[in-house]
Amino acid sequence: MDFRSLSALAAELAPDVNAVLAAVGQLQQLQSFELNLLTHPWHDQISLAPLARLPLLRRFSLQGPSNPDHLTQAQVAELRALEHVEDATVFPMNTALLGRLLAPPHTLRWKALSDSAPITEAVAPLLPALPLETLRLWLAVPHADFLQQTLRTVRGTQLDSARILRAVASCTQLRSIRLTDSNGITGLHVTSEQLTACLSQLPHLAELVLHCATALTTLAFLTSGSLPHTLTGLYLDDFYQQLPLCELQHVHSLSALRHLSLTCVFDAPLSPADVAALTPPTQSPTLRHLTTFQHKWSAPRRD
Repeated sequence: MDFRSLSALAAELAPDVNAVLAAVGQLQQLQSFELNLLTHPWHDQISLAPLARLPLLRRFSLQGPSNPDHLTQAQVAELRALEHVEDATVFPMNTALLGRLLAPPHTLRWKALSDSAPITEAVAPLLPALPLETLRLWLAVPHADFLQQTLRTVRGTQLDSARILRAVASCTQLRSIRLTDSNGITGLHVTSEQLTACLSQLPHLAELVLHCATALTTLAFLTSGSLPHTLTGLYLDDFYQQLPLCELQHVHSLSALRHLSLTCVFDAPLSPADVAALTPPTQSPTLRHLTTFQHKWSAPRRD
């Protein structure tokens, strides 16, 4: 049989699962494989080594043990041996496991790092070694577990966002970035100047998502580098420090924009004229390619 995509739930004894994986390793046309070990009591006895024999495997998803630290060194080495995989998902993930997976030297070819672990200053320098095109970046505050610490402690913890964004700027093949904080509480502490320095180095960026920003004072970073000519999707939502409506002028500089979403970004609702100018078919002389526009406003935060 010519399998190209396969999903497996490991609910049997480890020897049986390993026998299945050995058989999967013979499917030379397999391009996508999902393996669920989330509730498997013998997950540490599972060998992923047969998957390295799949020359066309490009997408691999592993639902691992509930504690990602329980992945053995052998299993981490087997994941790192999947040299043909371009889109890898390991869930659940933490920063320690991501560091183990990306530790140099390696020959990984991941083009997407999505819904992964929070990124700290220790892990960020490892990103440029990957040929990344898609990055969902959670900026992590080390040890900021809000289930164990008070909100004040979490908010008082500092993160070197500039250092992380300098590493991201070195991933020059990036086409899509989502920036958010690691838990939805602390907020995204990235300044407009830091974003300008980072985004100006990404000549192929087509999609930008910013969620829960707290330190942005302007949208001028949208005019940096090649963004006015390459950005086709812009999604801004839930800004803690909402901006004056005059900042909308920077959105109008994005001549290639096709999809625009503005949720709780400005300190006042868009005027009827602004809405009319952005609603397709747009009346904006610069946003001629805009096909979707969504917007929502709520009163600025008081906390």
